[in-house]
Amino acid sequence: MSKRSVAIVTGGSQGLGRALALELHKRGMTVITCSSGKADLPAGIEAHTVDVRDGAAVKAFVKDVLKRHTKVGVLVNNAAWGGSLKLIEDVTDEEYKKMVETNLDGVFYCCRAILPVLRKQKSGMILNVSSRAGMRAHPNIGLYSATKFAVRGLTQAIAKELADLPKVSCISICPGGIHTSMRTELFGEEDSARQQSPETVAKIMADIIDGKIGVPSGADVSVVAGNVQVDEMA
Repeated sequence: MSKRSVAIVTGGSQGLGRALALELHKRGMTVITCSSGKADLPAGIEAHTVDVRDGAAVKAFVKDVLKRHTKVGVLVNNAAWGGSLKLIEDVTDEEYKKMVETNLDGVFYCCRAILPVLRKQKSGMILNVSSRAGMRAHPNIGLYSATKFAVRGLTQAIAKELADLPKVSCISICPGGIHTSMRTELFGEEDSARQQSPETVAKIMADIIDGKIGVPSGADVSVVAGNVQVDEMA
């Protein structure tokens, strides 16, 4: 992908999103991030406050990006909420709403806003960040797992709808544990510190965006302890 390409990264204020924004910026891409709060990012990376749960706000954000840039090279849907460790029957209505709206609705709204742009360009890439928990469900984070399974389903549906555009792709990234604040809040610092770094996963994602790692549209890319496995869509 051209170094001058524009990359939009949601959830870019911390964790994997921040690491990816920094990595893509280092590689020469124009990086535009959005998050629900303030982002501490270096000069040269645009940081916007956008609630991805708000479809109208997402649409306005993408429209603003297109006013200043003629093309978008990649959209990375990374924004997510982990909630807390709970049995399904203990999840409140408010927690359910926030989880689904952040982890699924946000991905849908961003994809819906960018797809007409990529279709018109006849080029570009969407990376939807799912999780290994979206490939094999885990107890006590059942709702999180469910939303991440849904992200993979959305990715595959979009990939099939883009079948007539060989230069436009949609891929799911399914990392194993990452040493982030979300992981720490769920499982504690000792567990989190044993996981792969966000920088490790970000470099692999950047290699996919750069074309150094070839991934067919619709595929799941698992990243566990820095190791990559690509599972093609059936």
